[in-house]
Amino acid sequence: MDNSANHGGRTEFHSCGFLLLKKNQTNWQFLLLRHADRWDLPKGLCEIGETPLGTAFRELREETGIPESMVQVLKEFEYCHRYRVTGFDGQPTNKQLTIFLGIVSGDPQIALTEHLSYRWFDWKPPHQIEPKNVDQVLAALEKFGWPH
Repeated sequence: MDNSANHGGRTEFHSCGFLLLKKNQTNWQFLLLRHADRWDLPKGLCEIGETPLGTAFRELREETGIPESMVQVLKEFEYCHRYRVTGFDGQPTNKQLTIFLGIVSGDPQIALTEHLSYRWFDWKPPHQIEPKNVDQVLAALEKFGWPH
């Protein structure tokens, strides 16, 4: 599987995923998945021929078991961020992160395949959970005016 796209002789990585929200009786909550060293959003690298939203839904299904039918995409919000990473060849390269906002209906059963655990966090900004990506996505959503 090739997890990169070739653009003018450069290799660039594109990772896509979801910030999932659900409403309980009193508050909005968002889903994070636990790696050994940090919390993260359900996301992963685009495969050849995939759209960014297609990648986000595939990764969501693979990492959590949540089906597309339980997620309504709020198309007005899309978070994009570019930064430098070390590529598979050890050389610096660009990475683009695209995060979509999904509203979950019901109470999905989470089936983890790649993470140690998961948690639905209460929406109580400002958030200080993981500064590299998660906090930035949450701050962008707060600035956007969601959830309301």
